[in-house]
Amino acid sequence: MNNIFHIISLVLAFGLFSSSYSQDALTIESALQLAHTNSPGLKAATLFVEKEKALLKTNRSLDKTAFSYSLGQINSDMVDYSINVNQSFKFPASGVRKQFLEAKVAAGESNLELAKSELTRSVRIEFVAIINLQKQLELFEEQEGLYKKMLDLSTKKLLVGESNILEKTTAKSQFQKVQIARKKIEMELTTHKSNLSILLYTEIQPLFIDAKTTLELPLLDSSEISKNPMLSFYQKTIAIKEKQVTVNKKEFFPDFKAGYFNQQIEGTQGLQGIQFGIAIPLFNRYQKAVVTASKIEIEIANQEMENYRLTLYKMLQQQLQNCSKYYLEIDYYETNGKALANQLIDLSNKAYNAGEIGYIEYVQSIKQAKQIKISYLQSLQKHQAETIEILYLTGK
Repeated sequence: MNNIFHIISLVLAFGLFSSSYSQDALTIESALQLAHTNSPGLKAATLFVEKEKALLKTNRSLDKTAFSYSLGQINSDMVDYSINVNQSFKFPASGVRKQFLEAKVAAGESNLELAKSELTRSVRIEFVAIINLQKQLELFEEQEGLYKKMLDLSTKKLLVGESNILEKTTAKSQFQKVQIARKKIEMELTTHKSNLSILLYTEIQPLFIDAKTTLELPLLDSSEISKNPMLSFYQKTIAIKEKQVTVNKKEFFPDFKAGYFNQQIEGTQGLQGIQFGIAIPLFNRYQKAVVTASKIEIEIANQEMENYRLTLYKMLQQQLQNCSKYYLEIDYYETNGKALANQLIDLSNKAYNAGEIGYIEYVQSIKQAKQIKISYLQSLQKHQAETIEILYLTGK
């Protein structure tokens, strides 16, 4: 009964996913599009940019207007009144504040691009992992089929007295080992598909993965590191700090005040006038310390950015070298290794079926062919992993 429910669940899941994706294979481009569209993290980063843009209108803000009314014995025994309206003004610096707010918008946009880049990297990692596991699964299914045939043949040979129990036991052992390895890969594949579903923010696992997807490296040079999203974020953050210093320096300038009053003194009404005032920062030690500290923060940020730039350059050079190394291994397999592994399997099958080699030689040959194919998949996976990192480091 449990098996029936399990089958029904799989059918329903398959049907739901087919409805969502029209049974088309999910390519890395379509996966990235889904992730960028659905990601709550990117939506939050986008809203943050919109918030910073909305704050651009605050560059011309004024202090609150103060209204006051007094009633009582102001200048004599008589009950008089006084009405006052006062307004404070900062030293004109709307242009400076606007530049500061624009720098914050630019930093928010840079942070959004950084979030996109990191999400892109994560999707690529999971996607490539799924493709590699699918290829591993195909390899182990092939091995499982070979050992199943060996087990069937050794069982028949044992029945007619042409073999011994050791040959059948060996075949059964190898068959079961491959089965266990295949099941482990299937479990790992399910995990990575689940991870990809989370990144795509979808309820149904993306079952249809385009196994032909490969990530290619464009022509690159050392200048490409200038497009690194984190480096760009550093630059925008420093720009904010620089504008903040300019804003802080404006605190050294005086504030202005203007007011209007209307009052009654000793019963005489309609006495009115205007007031002007200036507030000078005579005691500005605190503000000087703030400006000095802000300048030091800029220098610290510049040094951190330069350190990151040097690290980035070294990482990029190392990963480009690794890619070249793994490409040589991949090229060898595709030009010679694949044919050699298939030939080894084919000749071993024929020789074992004809009784020309024993089961020990057969198992060794199959393992050798398998190792050639596994090495290829490992090189391919490493090459793609390095490619993902290089694309991330160069903002692609």
